[in-house]
Amino acid sequence: MTTSTVAQPMPGIRIADRGLLVALAASLLAGGLLAASYALHPLWWAAWLAPVALLAAASGRARNVWIASAIAGATATLPLIPYYLSLLGPGLVANVIVLRILLLLLALGLTRFATARLPLGLAMLAFPGAVAAIEQIMIATSVNGAAGSIARATCPA
Repeated sequence: MTTSTVAQPMPGIRIADRGLLVALAASLLAGGLLAASYALHPLWWAAWLAPVALLAAASGRARNVWIASAIAGATATLPLIPYYLSLLGPGLVANVIVLRILLLLLALGLTRFATARLPLGLAMLAFPGAVAAIEQIMIATSVNGAAGSIARATCPA
């Protein structure tokens, strides 16, 4: 008796999974651009493009805000870890990474809150305004000044 083997279709990626993959890819892109703008020799244009990818990653479901913040925040801090280790201990370096993630989470959360309640013209200013306010507080209270700040990347020294 002969049995035929019909090729079974490969399970494809569901639509919901594609949205998550796009959010992951955009988060990695945003983190890479932020890393380039937070570097010791920053690229000014990366600081302007990173929020576009970050906001695209955070759009959609509420979980995307958490995912985008965690991935982009950790990725943005990775190149500076050797520098931070030379200044701080490993425990404080972990705190810096967590604080960077929380900074992005707070800024994205405020942006998500503002876009649902404000007119479009004002809502467009929510993310840059939130990041600028948070980083201004960090600059005012940090002994390192603007080191590791996106503000340092956008103006030549």
